[in-house]
Amino acid sequence: MLFMSPEETARPQFSGNPEVTEIFDSDVSTHYLECGDKVLAVMLPDSGLPNGPDAATYISSNNGNQVPGATTALYNKAREILERYATETRRPVLYGFSTKNPEMRAWAIANGPTIFDWTVHADDEYGFYAEKIFKPQPV
Repeated sequence: MLFMSPEETARPQFSGNPEVTEIFDSDVSTHYLECGDKVLAVMLPDSGLPNGPDAATYISSNNGNQVPGATTALYNKAREILERYATETRRPVLYGFSTKNPEMRAWAIANGPTIFDWTVHADDEYGFYAEKIFKPQPV
């Protein structure tokens, strides 16, 4: 089990910048980020994604407390992970973000460009899709 249940640990009350906890599962090359009632899986190129982008994310809810700004905090941390991965592996990483959820679409339109500086490829009745290429930075 990657995250402890509420019975196993008390959930902290967040104030100011939301705290993000991170667990890396090397078996599936995925970072699991948690903040309040949200969990974000950051799947890296080695995670075995099917045809498409090199990296992707999947957000879900757990039984934690709602924390204002949690989604933005999680995606900021995801950006840091993808930037670090590109630099450490010395290869570009194509990240794809997609959603059909109206709330996540609104979040992506409002916050995605600031966090990812991505290119929107689709925003229609079939869903929202954007991409960002993370390039290795000089070390």
